[in-house]
Amino acid sequence: HIVFNKDDLILNKSLKNKSKSIPFSINTEDKCFYKLNSSKVYSGNKENPNILFKLNDTKLKGIHNIQNILAAATIAKVYGLDQSAIKNTIINFNPIPHRLEWIGKINGANYINDSKATNIEAAKAAIQSFDRNIILILGGQDKGDTDFSVLKPIIKNRINEIITYGESGQKIKHMLDKNFKISFFNKFEHAIYNANLKSKNGDTILLSPACASYDQFQNYEERGETFIKLFKKMELDVEK
Repeated sequence: HIVFNKDDLILNKSLKNKSKSIPFSINTEDKCFYKLNSSKVYSGNKENPNILFKLNDTKLKGIHNIQNILAAATIAKVYGLDQSAIKNTIINFNPIPHRLEWIGKINGANYINDSKATNIEAAKAAIQSFDRNIILILGGQDKGDTDFSVLKPIIKNRINEIITYGESGQKIKHMLDKNFKISFFNKFEHAIYNANLKSKNGDTILLSPACASYDQFQNYEERGETFIKLFKKMELDVEK
């Protein structure tokens, strides 16, 4: 069998008429085992859907991860796996650390560790995973001469506030501060504490730096682990 992304125009043109080709899609239901709407993935028809899972039930965030899930679920279906087994796997699957990793809530605000996003394209994918009320943390060591202004159309209407830090923080602030509420802190930990102070119920605090970590950390893993440690400290302070 060939399982392919029907939303890719080149793949669709090349594979749609191939023998044993099976599409998956986030946009269309035609010939797909599983369909997607705003709240769930299901099989069958809209009037009588057989729900595979609700989007809020998976720890995997972002439309790119929904595409991955649809691909994997379609392959599992081809192999004859029971739908309950597919559902349980999707719901219980934990993301790889530091890649859109949900680490918990403080006062109703979700904390997302995407320290692995060390370039602008990775940060774009992370930002597009959330619709609104984001407090975005950017900064670190720039990988060259990055034009951070390319984020403007993506973060418009999604961002409550931007907090920058580190070696590239002032540069990022300068490129974005005419369009968004933005502040700069030299130290990473000060940026995180400030995000916590400014957050409210329903916000998403997203660490997706778009930069390397080497100005203050040995690698992105250390930066992500520091984010988690700071989260746990703030969580304990709230409990006290």
